[in-house]
Amino acid sequence: MLRTVVYIRKSSETEDKQAQSIERQERDIKEFLERYNSTVDFSERLDIKDTFREQQSAKKPGRVVFNKMMESIKKRKYDVLLCTEASRLSRNPLDTGMLIHVMDEEYIRCIRTISNSYASNSSTEKFTLGLFLSISKYENDQRAQNTKSGMANRKAQGATTNIANMGYRNIGEHKGNRSVEPDGENFDIFQNTWKKLQTGRYKVSELYDEAVKQGFTRIAGYKRGERREVPSQGAFREALRNPYYMGILKEGAPGSHKPMVSKEEFETAQVILQKTGWKHSKEIENVSYENLLKEVLICGKTGNPFYVNVKTRYYCPTKNCSGRYYSAGGPKACPTCGKVYKLEEYKNIHIRKTFDVRGTTHTVYDKETGKTTDKGSFEASLIEHLIDEHISKIQISEGLFQVFKKQLYTLWMEQVDITKKKVSTKRKDIEKQEEKRRKLNESLFSENMNDQQKVDLEGSISDITQDIHTIEDEINELREEDEEGFEKAWQALNVLLQAKTVFAPGYDIGFEPKRRLVLSMFSNLKFIDGEIIPEWQEPFATIANANLTKQKSQELPEISGLN
Repeated sequence: MLRTVVYIRKSSETEDKQAQSIERQERDIKEFLERYNSTVDFSERLDIKDTFREQQSAKKPGRVVFNKMMESIKKRKYDVLLCTEASRLSRNPLDTGMLIHVMDEEYIRCIRTISNSYASNSSTEKFTLGLFLSISKYENDQRAQNTKSGMANRKAQGATTNIANMGYRNIGEHKGNRSVEPDGENFDIFQNTWKKLQTGRYKVSELYDEAVKQGFTRIAGYKRGERREVPSQGAFREALRNPYYMGILKEGAPGSHKPMVSKEEFETAQVILQKTGWKHSKEIENVSYENLLKEVLICGKTGNPFYVNVKTRYYCPTKNCSGRYYSAGGPKACPTCGKVYKLEEYKNIHIRKTFDVRGTTHTVYDKETGKTTDKGSFEASLIEHLIDEHISKIQISEGLFQVFKKQLYTLWMEQVDITKKKVSTKRKDIEKQEEKRRKLNESLFSENMNDQQKVDLEGSISDITQDIHTIEDEINELREEDEEGFEKAWQALNVLLQAKTVFAPGYDIGFEPKRRLVLSMFSNLKFIDGEIIPEWQEPFATIANANLTKQKSQELPEISGLN
């Protein structure tokens, strides 16, 4: 066996300041030895005789522990010097020269890292080691690798290692040890934004304006101190579909940060975004069909929304007892025999889902009994069946898809041209105002002007400056509208692409994928006396109204606009 000395070092004497910790290096060395010694002959196995640990930077010579180890090596006490990586040994030319010297004199057989070996009797390997220890780029690569490893470790613990999302602020001085905490009032403001979004009564632009009005800002960076900025409306919308706010990291793992909303609240927000034509998180795929429908299902008589009512019917497991009852809050005492059972003891249960509406009833014809009844509660299966009848009429061929795609692009480009013209006009207005302000500034130097005239002139200059700022704000608003237009057109195209797959002629993929598009297909579903009257969104309105199932794509009317 080869006599081996281990050298372990981290740069800082401060606890946990460096990602490449002593503990991690010891663990990596141990795992390496287990793998390596199991694959070589007994004579080539590494036998640890001594371990030198140090917490000091290697950028300058003079490390006490390192020098002590080198003295032991010169006494020929070891065959192999082992470390996790070459950068642990040296980052300065003097110590590098010392290492190459003990190899030249064969005081040691080789220097080994976890991934490489440098033999003392090989001039090529010695040159390679010297090169690694001398090139600054290699040093930077290693530092990046260490930081990445530390960040991966922190992510595994659920920490946020990058710039904090809006509503949060970073804590921890170094990337490998960074996490987040709520950002004071900004956390509260954005949390209130989520609550308002879930009501469905506010536009995203209105929520953004209200947040900015309240002084909402986010972390923009940390160079030369903490930098803050007012987020753009696009970034604001992007945040509203980020699962991070319900406690989920980008990789899908649970985070250690404080969630801003619950899973149910996040899903409700995504339903609202889909209904209003915005991009939304894929988390909406897990939302029940009933919860999707309740966002568009309304009473055709009163305009009131329906709500989902879920009850479970329990059949008493007592022998010879015919007791049964509905409950929305779990098992309770049987109304017949009075006995109470745990949920797992019930052998027969039935879940009943209904759509209920307050304030009115609907006259519904029952085909089985041949009678009509007034109801305010309807089986979910009935509502779903009525909606599926409308959905089944839709078919989208490849040719139809291409025509719609072209129309969506054309609509967006028309809006872009309109925006460009408006921006150009406002730019010219700014140039006129700036010219007017320049002339007024020149007038301030006139010797014939008294103090009151100068005060009046300065007031006029201030008014012009304010007018310029107002026009610049209007230009920014136009650009925001242009960005919104693109996002909505892009989202509509994605919906259409999904629809092309699930509504392809002659290909029945089943109703479930079609149901997932319900919020993108309908703006409202009016229920009146057992019938559903759909209010389609574009481009489905064009398809349904023109009855294009049997028509060719060339006969397609143009899309009138996007909601």
